[in-house]
Amino acid sequence: MSSEAQKEKNKGNDSFRGGNYAEAIGHYSAAIITDRKDHTLPLNRAAAYLKLGKNEDAERDCTTSLSLKPGQVKALFRRAQARIALLKLDEAREDLNQALKIEPKNDAVVVELKKLEELSVASKPPVRKPLDVPSQKQAVASGSSPRRRRVPIEIVEGQQEPTPTPPSFKDSQVNTENLTPISSRSISSSSRVVEKEAPFEMKAPAKLPARAGGGGIFRASGENTVFSTKATTPSTTPSTSVPEPPTDDFPKSTINAPPSRSEGPPISSKTPTPLSLFEFNREWSRSSNAVDRWALLKSVPPTAIPSLFRTSLEAPMLTSILEVFLRVLGPEDVEESNRFDARTLVREYLQNFVRVPRFSTVLMFLTTAERNVAKKVCEAVGGRVEGWNL
Repeated sequence: MSSEAQKEKNKGNDSFRGGNYAEAIGHYSAAIITDRKDHTLPLNRAAAYLKLGKNEDAERDCTTSLSLKPGQVKALFRRAQARIALLKLDEAREDLNQALKIEPKNDAVVVELKKLEELSVASKPPVRKPLDVPSQKQAVASGSSPRRRRVPIEIVEGQQEPTPTPPSFKDSQVNTENLTPISSRSISSSSRVVEKEAPFEMKAPAKLPARAGGGGIFRASGENTVFSTKATTPSTTPSTSVPEPPTDDFPKSTINAPPSRSEGPPISSKTPTPLSLFEFNREWSRSSNAVDRWALLKSVPPTAIPSLFRTSLEAPMLTSILEVFLRVLGPEDVEESNRFDARTLVREYLQNFVRVPRFSTVLMFLTTAERNVAKKVCEAVGGRVEGWNL
């Protein structure tokens, strides 16, 4: 491989580890233009295509890689994944069977083949049994033909109930014989004036007549004039000011007043927990050293690792996490108590990485140098960790 192609390939690997798959495809394509005989370049680009759901492009790159170097288990495995997504189940089965012939003990291929068989069974439509309906000739021959007869139909019209009419109210005659008149004018039914009530909205509030307080004029000579309150009328009584209604005991500014911003809880300065794998990959690529990446990783509880990565864990990301573990466990100047806490936490992370789907497949794709890093991490946390078959 030429130096220019190797340079573009390394850039593509860095972009792939950071989760920027589109940028990784661009670097891999530049490397392929420089060197078209290297089988790893289209294979790496196929992995990026699979991440973006471009299964047809991934299938094409895997076929190109197999034409350059036949018998690659990785190329057969990835092409089978692309074909399963394209519902090319028979062709995907051929790729997986061919991969099993090359590596019979490959657990990832066996698991993928089992999923393929379950998918093929579920995709088949259920077999419908035809209904055995006797023909007209068979019905006549068996004497089971339906007997027809005429049934008289009587149409009964429903009786309409009379619509109830609202009762009419008549003005009752007022009997004035037993009434004693208290005024000089006579009361008769003809003199009554019926006032039409105004609507509720149009009624004006009734005003009470102003009353003047009783009192009088007192002179220095001892004479005084007392005014009787009964003799005054609303027209002769001077108008008095109506006192204002009492206000509430509390000022309005303190009622339903919104709380001040200074009373809110203090903002935590800890590393925020990533909500998705995309945010985790973005923060991971932004971190420049192992200390920042270790702080980011500790923000995710060990038990949340399987739900965070799901089926998106790749070998480059796992390798970068293992390198951070090795850096955390490696320094000699760290106190023994702190190193023991880090060792316990790293061991919990390793145990939960085993629960990530397709972990055995990712472990299979590790290189010899990457496997050595994983072995060193397992030895640093106390020996063999279940599920890490190195």
